Amino acid sequence: NRLIVFGSESPGSISRAYRIQGVPFLSRIVGLAYRPSTGVLYGVGNDSRVYTIDAGSGLATPVRADRFTPTIASFFDFHFGMAFDPESEQIYLIAAESRAMWIIDPDEGTAVGGEPAAFAAGDVHENVPPALTGLAYLSGIELEPSQDALRAQAGDCEDLLYAVDPDLAWIVGSCDPDKGDWISLVDIEQPFARCTSIGQLPDGNVFGVMLDEVSGFNQWVEINVRPTAELIFGDAVPDPSPIQSVATRGGAGASLDTNTIPSFDVRGSAPPAQSLPVGADGRGLLSLSASGSVPDALARCQRTSGSLTR
Repeated sequence: NRLIVFGSESPGSISRAYRIQGVPFLSRIVGLAYRPSTGVLYGVGNDSRVYTIDAGSGLATPVRADRFTPTIASFFDFHFGMAFDPESEQIYLIAAESRAMWIIDPDEGTAVGGEPAAFAAGDVHENVPPALTGLAYLSGIELEPSQDALRAQAGDCEDLLYAVDPDLAWIVGSCDPDKGDWISLVDIEQPFARCTSIGQLPDGNVFGVMLDEVSGFNQWVEINVRPTAELIFGDAVPDPSPIQSVATRGGAGASLDTNTIPSFDVRGSAPPAQSLPVGADGRGLLSLSASGSVPDALARCQRTSGSLTR
């Protein structure tokens, strides 16, 4: 798979594209996220290894040689959500197909299994198996007042982990993802394929890159979070394969040097920031493109009654 770079104000123009190197043959990176405290870009491979990734070259370096356990069922799990907990700096990784959760130590490259994702008792989607993608900690989001006790509980949560269920077309959240309980928060009202990611720019705006099932395009979407989400569609991201994960440095209030993307060597030390032409706004985003031909890759992202289309 590939690492591509584009700007949030110009998603229709890809600035750079790199084939990811350093991952074993027939393996791929399935999720990307910047570590909050260091700015180092991390990825997790379906070979059950944690990698640091040089954003300026696409070189992936494993944190350790051994695979973590429980291992990823790469023959079954294709779509993932990945995010760093802002407090503990553990990596949360969830598979849409199996609903499996991994809580990963980015320093040791080890993992423990969390509870499988499930909607909480009393949720509008209780007993419906979730298919979660696009994990993100979004700051400064004020959920609309609601008489729904579960949503009120989510609104009081200090570190609410958000995700998208593209099959149900809902934004969901969890105060305690270790326990696997998720709450339906915002109705998107438009289903997308499972290659869907969300994130937050330094100015606080929430965005998504979602694979449109009809057109087959990777669609840039600004999301106004309300009782019913308002989606503002931008340009399509012109990559020939579905985008599976998106990373941007920092959340609301964080600084982002204009026109630069950080580049780190394999030891984690930071050389001078590499200047990249990332669009007029200077907001650089990194995204992970799936491998394979367009029809094959699109088929892997299509939803079909909660099961994987091959």
